[in-house]
Formats: sequence, structure tokens, C-alpha cells
Amino acid sequence: MEAPQHLYHLRNGWQARKNFEATRFTNKNKTHMNEDSPDNLNLDTLDLTSTDTGFPVIPAGMYTATVRKVAYEPNKKGTGQNLKMELALTEPVADLTGRQLNPGWIIRDLVSLVVSRKEDGSVKYDPRQRLAEFQEGVLGKKLTSFNPLEQYLEQQVTIRVKVEDDPEFGKSNRVQRYIKKA
Repeated sequence: MEAPQHLYHLRNGWQARKNFEATRFTNKNKTHMNEDSPDNLNLDTLDLTSTDTGFPVIPAGMYTATVRKVAYEPNKKGTGQNLKMELALTEPVADLTGRQLNPGWIIRDLVSLVVSRKEDGSVKYDPRQRLAEFQEGVLGKKLTSFNPLEQYLEQQVTIRVKVEDDPEFGKSNRVQRYIKKA
């Protein structure tokens, strides 16, 4: 009886394991990979100039998603916290290039939990509005406390997604709004 693969190097030493690996990848009878395969890439002549490396961007519109993650994280400046959300789309969607994205494709959102003020002291940005919108969209009502975060997990929410175009980073998606549950 042959030893399980994870024990092979323990019984026969490291060199024997290396020999086994070399044989596995060169023996045409044991694997679908071989040097003659058209799927093997020749890195000496591989032209990548037209290969898209951008992150998929979906069209602006309304989508149904499931809340997969909600977590507090410190902001980059170290002056407060952000609330980060990961939302998994529930239906397949084609991105702007026509590539099909499967259900489960993640859209991320971030809410700064730091109130910002204008020079005159008036409020420029208040996170309570965005938090209330998220809570109404996910739970269907506003509560007296935003916590616990676990209450939002695996809940469905309708989101309005926007396409933004940044001169430095290109196109990306942003959750523009959480739609209140009926």
C-alpha cells in the first residue's frame, strides 16, 4: 500500500519528494500538463500589452445583495474608525466589458464614523445619515442602537450602485444608496 502524499516526504526524505514532483509534472500519463500542450504559455514571447488588469466594474443600477461582512476598522489617519461592509450580489451581472460575474460578486462600502466640519464649525459630513440608511435598508427600520453588527450579517439589501471615474485609478463602483425595505 502506498503512503499518503502528505507523508511521502517524511518516509523517503526531501529529495525523494522532489523527484516525485518532477516525475509528476513531466510524466504525460499521470497529468494533463505537458510541454506540448497549447495551454502552456511561452513567457519569452508572451505579449501582455492588451491584457485587461482592471477590477471588474458593473453598470450603474439597482442590485440585490447579501451582507457578508460588517466590521469596524481604524481609518488611515488614525483619527477614528470606519465601518466596512462587504455585499455579495445575489444575481449574475455583466461588467462594463461584457464579462459575466457570478452571484456572490463582492461590492464593498465604507462609512467614515468621524464627523467632519466646515471652517465655520458647521457640520460638513455626519455619518448618522448613512448609518440610518444602511440600517433601514438591511433591517427595514431604524433602531436606538446600531450594534450588534451580527444582526446585519446574511441579510438581503437593495443597493443603488454608481460608476465613478477617477483620472488616476480609472472606473470603480460605489454604493450610492441603500434602499429602505418595505
